[in-house]
Amino acid sequence: MPALFRNNATATIAASITNTDTTIVLSAGLGNSFPLPTGSNYFYGTLFDNVGNYEIVKVTARATDTLTVVRAQDSTNPLPFNSGSGFAMRPVAAIFNNFPQLDADNTFSGNNTFSGNNTFSGNNTFTGSNTYNVGANFKIVQVGSNLAFQYNNVTIAQIANDGTITAAP
Repeated sequence: MPALFRNNATATIAASITNTDTTIVLSAGLGNSFPLPTGSNYFYGTLFDNVGNYEIVKVTARATDTLTVVRAQDSTNPLPFNSGSGFAMRPVAAIFNNFPQLDADNTFSGNNTFSGNNTFSGNNTFTGSNTYNVGANFKIVQVGSNLAFQYNNVTIAQIANDGTITAAP
């Protein structure tokens, strides 16, 4: 479920909403300022008014200027907003809290590639097919729970899940 981003996306809402509405209609033509979520993609938006009220919502779909949202995200409360209130993409804690932290335990899943000078410490979990580019022609490839050491894309050794090291012929 990748989060989507767009710089400087801002709009006004075309119709008032209650604190339970899950559809927000933006002023005509302003929907294109925002990402177009498909599948499990989403983006966060902030509703705000001129007296300091705000609410963060998770946008799961957009059809032209109409947004489908999950209300009251990131420790905010569902509030009613009048027509003309603002809607914008802003940095929200929920996005930053999903980023791996350099000084914390992390879990990486899916197909990941790590290049450059990377240091992993602590209790990090890597699942899926991961590639660690160590040098110009040397890499460590994770396939399931096994590791393969490759030079010029040729496996030179493998480490099995039980710690057994096997040199390639």
